Amino acid sequence: MSGTQRIRNGIAALERIAEGRVYAPERIYGLCSAIRYATNYHTQFIKDFDEICKEWPGRSDNEGHPVPCPDGGNPVVAYRTLDMYEGAYGELRKDLAAYAAKKLTKRLRRIT
Repeated sequence: MSGTQRIRNGIAALERIAEGRVYAPERIYGLCSAIRYATNYHTQFIKDFDEICKEWPGRSDNEGHPVPCPDGGNPVVAYRTLDMYEGAYGELRKDLAAYAAKKLTKRLRRIT
């Protein structure tokens, strides 16, 4: 599979998640794991995603857990205890997925 196809797969996974279509195994893992699997561990895509997470207006102050806790609590605790894709926390996660998909699509257009 080409690098471009792996990037497209990662973007498609983010778009699907943003729409709320989350596969069962993804429900217990974060977005990073979902894109790692979708891109077959495409290193640059993962780096770009991490960079975009830092730009996302809704981000938490924790680089490793960019989705904030909806009630202002610890984002690590939210990641470990809240439903990944339901409720306010899930909506934030889907918003990050949509934001990242748009940014990564723009980057893909520049290189193809």
